[in-house]
Amino acid sequence: MSVDSNFVSVFSVNQQPRKLSTQPVNNSSNKTFAEVFASVKNSTPASSDSAIKQDGNPASTSSDYRNHLINSAKSDAMEAEKLLAYNIAPNSGAFPLIDISNWPTVRYSVSGELQTPESEAYFSDIAKMASTARTELVQAERSKGTPTADILEKVLALNAALPPRYKAMANISY
Repeated sequence: MSVDSNFVSVFSVNQQPRKLSTQPVNNSSNKTFAEVFASVKNSTPASSDSAIKQDGNPASTSSDYRNHLINSAKSDAMEAEKLLAYNIAPNSGAFPLIDISNWPTVRYSVSGELQTPESEAYFSDIAKMASTARTELVQAERSKGTPTADILEKVLALNAALPPRYKAMANISY
């Protein structure tokens, strides 16, 4: 039987069922939010040349999306404001990407981790802390007169530095 649906990609990777894992994600090497916030707050915007391989060809990575957002923001100030507003909205990224293909068993789509009361509480706690950190970062950078595109780049860097477990739950691929 063939299923022709846009939702197939949520439950599969290249038309193969997603790996179902009950192993918890090890996040012992994660930085604290204070460490992440401090490193992003004091960072300088990265050069878009960093997406070039040694042979001079563009590198195809998950950071392509991030680079595209940053380049769009740097080329248009109004677009930069829109992208920043979207990326700091209170509910931005606060919804996990879930797999309900084995209902009533619900898993996080990217990691395959079971959705449990503990994992839901973890996701909610990290989402709240990330939202607070983003807001503080934007306020600090705006008070320094930092251009919006550079603020967006720092917000995206903060998102990239979030714990791997949370990023997998929220489908943050950069």
